[in-house]
Amino acid sequence: MTDRRSRPRNQRSRQSSSLTRRALVTAAATSGAGILGTLFTSPVAFSDVSLSRTSSIATGSQTQSILGVSPSDVKRRQQGVSSPLVTVTNNSGGAADLTIALADCTVGNLYAPSGTSGCSVSVALSADETATIELSTQTTSDLSFIISGTLNDGDISAELDPIIVSTYGSAGSNDVDLTSGNTFNTDISASGDVQVTNGTTVIGDLDVDGAVNVTEDSTIDGTLNASGDADVKNSNVTGPIDAGGDTTLTNTTVGSAVTSGGNLKASNTTVNGFVESPNDADILYSTINGNVSSGNNGTVKHSDISGEFSSDSDGLVVDSTIEQDASSLTNLKLDTNVVVEGSVSASSNLTIVSSSVVKGDAKYGGSLSLDNSSEVQGSITKG
Repeated sequence: MTDRRSRPRNQRSRQSSSLTRRALVTAAATSGAGILGTLFTSPVAFSDVSLSRTSSIATGSQTQSILGVSPSDVKRRQQGVSSPLVTVTNNSGGAADLTIALADCTVGNLYAPSGTSGCSVSVALSADETATIELSTQTTSDLSFIISGTLNDGDISAELDPIIVSTYGSAGSNDVDLTSGNTFNTDISASGDVQVTNGTTVIGDLDVDGAVNVTEDSTIDGTLNASGDADVKNSNVTGPIDAGGDTTLTNTTVGSAVTSGGNLKASNTTVNGFVESPNDADILYSTINGNVSSGNNGTVKHSDISGEFSSDSDGLVVDSTIEQDASSLTNLKLDTNVVVEGSVSASSNLTIVSSSVVKGDAKYGGSLSLDNSSEVQGSITKG
């Protein structure tokens, strides 16, 4: 999510050459996409680029490489022995000074070809030169490491934004476990289930090909996408949530819409957007600043809905406020101090009881139950 921009320097006064250099700077600052063989990657850019009329730019042949540097052969680690972790290649036409650092220094030691070791190691690579970094660790869990550095090709001076890479553990796990409590200032894509706990913050989008669990005061400052279930508890997501499976939100704030591919349950939660599920949707003690839509049964209890409430099967509203319309394709029941600011409709039976109020019209296709403590301020129509 972070919007990085390269800043061209030493621009000439002649318009034609200035345009040429601007195009080169743009290519240098935005070329490349992800990293071959990684579990998740960050957007790649230069924080500073300067070049002159005679500068040349070279990239790796892989579409997955970034300008000047290509990580490859990211290895599954072996426990308790020093083994290769990653190979980096300098694809630029000049020198590259790179630093490889573990995101969590407690997991082990890195080893550079020069013999240096530690939580971080540095390598100086000439043009087309490669270096393999090894790791010794006792952990069988997944871990992350960070590649950063500078490229210098005479007239080209470029500082790389850090690249975050994650590798699989030796136990064969295909999960990412972000439990360090650290802040990850990058978009993250993961193949496998993801745990975000212990106050960990991701400043960027989290895209998971699997299930995701965000708990313990953690924050996703961006979009949360998961192909499987999404469970967010005691945490904060500033962007939308889109899950392919069931979605559970507990004591959570979501800054935009929530789309669930399965059942959806929100309790003690605020959603600043619509909530949508193709199956059951249960809203309890929550505030939804948008519509609530259920493809099957829909329930709203002790909650405020600023938009419409609709269910394709039975709908139940208890001790809640619906600021627009409420509708059901089968039965709809408004029970105990319900206020619907708009109209209500049920294709089958409509029940309005226990001091509930409908300020608009009421329409039903089956039977109507309206007790003396409740009222419909608009018209009542059967059909």
